[in-house]
Parts: sequence; C-alpha cells; structure tokens
Amino acid sequence: MTTVSVGNNTVALTQGTQVITVAPRGETRYPKLNQLDISLRKAIRFGSKVFQPRLDLYNLTNNSTVRTWVTQLGPTYHRPSAIQRGMLIKAGMHVDF
Repeated sequence: MTTVSVGNNTVALTQGTQVITVAPRGETRYPKLNQLDISLRKAIRFGSKVFQPRLDLYNLTNNSTVRTWVTQLGPTYHRPSAIQRGMLIKAGMHVDF
C-alpha cells in the first residue's frame, strides 16, 4: 500500500496532517523470499551412552532479500527497512546416559 502524507505546509487543511492511500494493497509486491535451511544429526553409541551431534544451517544460500520497505511517498520511498538475515550456523550436542 503506497501512501502520501499531506500536511498544513502542503495544502491548507483544518485537520492537520493526514495520510492518504494512493495505491491499493497488493499492487506492489516484495521480492520473492528464498531460504534454504538444513539440519544434520548423527547418533553415535559408546556403550550405554548415546551422543548425538547436531549442526543446523539457516539461510544456507546467504540471500539478503528485502522483507519490508518504506511505503510513504517521499525521498525515502522504497528504502528497505528490514532485510532477510544472513546465514546462521548452530552446533550442539545431545547426550543420553
């Protein structure tokens, strides 16, 4: 949804600043969000104990797609305000004894 802010400095209004919608919802779309997450685990037995190392990889392709942007007309129109996080690696271990 694209908006424009109209205030007393633009047009003589008696109600102060107002935000007006100039394009309907759904007319402008964000770019496609592609993300690949992988989780690897392996159970290893040592006697009565079971060790299970774990490796989680989030956003493996390391995309930085725009998730939100400024929708108000002006000098910052379509400036990204949130992007997809970079790749994250998480390692862990689960032990049963």
